[in-house]
Amino acid sequence: MRFSEKLSVFLLSYSPLDFWITGPLLNLFKKSHRLNVPGPSWLPVVGCYLEFSRLLSKFKYHYLVCENYARRYGPITGLRLGRDRIILVSGFKAVREVLTRDEFDGRPSGYFFRLRALGRRLGKCGPECTERHC
Repeated sequence: MRFSEKLSVFLLSYSPLDFWITGPLLNLFKKSHRLNVPGPSWLPVVGCYLEFSRLLSKFKYHYLVCENYARRYGPITGLRLGRDRIILVSGFKAVREVLTRDEFDGRPSGYFFRLRALGRRLGKCGPECTERHC
């Protein structure tokens, strides 16, 4: 059997279901999913939730956990809790920069954000809302 015949048999033996399962698994481990800001490393499905919950049980309050991250990683820290990517900003200069730059305008769009707002997007959420409401 030639190589091309072996390759065609190999490719035919894989069903689309195999690619459907292995594709997302490979994407979980890609480096491009990392945020471009310093922060703790995370696992594919849970993110850094395990470390965050460990620190929360140690410090008892969320703001103390955030202060700990700011001391370790700097005033702008990137986290991933589950599927959500979160940026923690602390300190007057960093908060002022984030609040005055257009790149940081908008609201997150996730299940819990929509649940809390009863299915609507509240506040300024992009150019389409600015055109519609202003």
